[in-house]
Amino acid sequence: MEEDKIKDLFQDFQPRLSSDTLFLSGLKKHMEAVELVKRHAAAARRRNRIAVAVAALSGFVAGVIFTLLMPLLGDRASALKFSLPSIGIPSVTFDSQIITWTIMAALSVTIAVNAYEITLSRLSAKQP
Repeated sequence: MEEDKIKDLFQDFQPRLSSDTLFLSGLKKHMEAVELVKRHAAAARRRNRIAVAVAALSGFVAGVIFTLLMPLLGDRASALKFSLPSIGIPSVTFDSQIITWTIMAALSVTIAVNAYEITLSRLSAKQP
């Protein structure tokens, strides 16, 4: 009994199908959109790789320069003394090498990150 009702229900169902040319033109539009997205993704990957290479190179160069300047900066940092007379600490001295290396590492990382951002923005601006 239920099968007859279901058969009667679907017997009158005749969906309207679009023509083959409409289907193919729609499919072609969607395929072109997919290709466009693929091209944009490939260009973004290429820009990102270039920006990472520039950032690595600039970070390395900054590290080398700061390492060569280590004796000069270390001498300046060794003369630092810190005093807090208001809370009863007369003077505190710090290990100047640790402070100098920490500052140089932070500056190298900052230079590398900024080089990445600048390169990526310059390369993105050139793309249409």
